[in-house]
Amino acid sequence: GARLGWLELRLGATFAPLIVSNGDGDRTVLAGAGASARIRVPITAGLRADHYTAFGSTASPSVSAAVGLSSAWRLRASVGHAFRIPSFTELYYSDPANLGSPDLRAERGWAADAGIDWTPARWTVSASVFRGWDRDVIDWVRATPADVWRSTNVRDVTASGLEVSTRLSSPCRVCPSKSLCVLSSVASEQPVRQAAEQAA
Repeated sequence: GARLGWLELRLGATFAPLIVSNGDGDRTVLAGAGASARIRVPITAGLRADHYTAFGSTASPSVSAAVGLSSAWRLRASVGHAFRIPSFTELYYSDPANLGSPDLRAERGWAADAGIDWTPARWTVSASVFRGWDRDVIDWVRATPADVWRSTNVRDVTASGLEVSTRLSSPCRVCPSKSLCVLSSVASEQPVRQAAEQAA
């Protein structure tokens, strides 16, 4: 990706007295307040272009940003487009139980995430929320148990989740880590029987 530049956020407050004289010896003290602190947020962008004779052209942009709130705390966020053409197996594989589909469409989608990292000493604790939107997801389906499995563009999927992880930075090559992911997904799809019959 390419570094786009910096986004500056001004935070904090100042207080300063102001003395005004009317020329007769009387003086009035006024007070003023305003913003003074500044946080710089680096922004990075990328662009991938793909062209295939069978699947056409597509552009996949991405943007990410991260800012350190202190030596131990960091905020981050990103959004990007994804594009995946069917594999050779999904297109052409054939055996008595499985059959590829040469007319598959490429999978396309968007993903976004935001999170925070806390790094006390050698530990890193991270929490992230994410959401993805995928179209024309490829799966293997069959209409009845007697049919072969066929690769098919069977569904559109929207997924959301939360991930929490911990990791210990160590001079050894094996670094202990733990992670927990909670995922919720909603699939908008054709009935499996209908998709399998259309693929046949």
